[in-house]
Amino acid sequence: MDEVEFRLCVKNKTDTVLSLIKKNKKIIGRFKMFIITMGIKGCYIVSKNKVYFIPTVFKNTFDTTGCGDIFFSAFIFFNSLGVFNIKELGLLSHIAAGMHANYPGNKNKIDKNSLFQLIQTVVK
Repeated sequence: MDEVEFRLCVKNKTDTVLSLIKKNKKIIGRFKMFIITMGIKGCYIVSKNKVYFIPTVFKNTFDTTGCGDIFFSAFIFFNSLGVFNIKELGLLSHIAAGMHANYPGNKNKIDKNSLFQLIQTVVK
């Protein structure tokens, strides 16, 4: 879920996301993996009682319409491969969402070649 949705669920608009994660461990612990996306601020992933923060790759965006969908779709795809750790999954998902954010609306179709080219540029 995104930060706004998370804050609504825990009924808190002011505390840091990390402190809210810690305060709500019981609820979050019910999930195998819990992800909170925060746009250009990055994301938190909670898995096996460990909290990971993954910063975003792109600081400037054109249009964020659909970026959350792209992030989660990429996360699910890369996770299904079974070869990446949590931090790598977050990074790859941020890259895919960032690519999408540099085009208006949902006009950008991310293809395998352009995604892997960008990943190679970012990871170097």
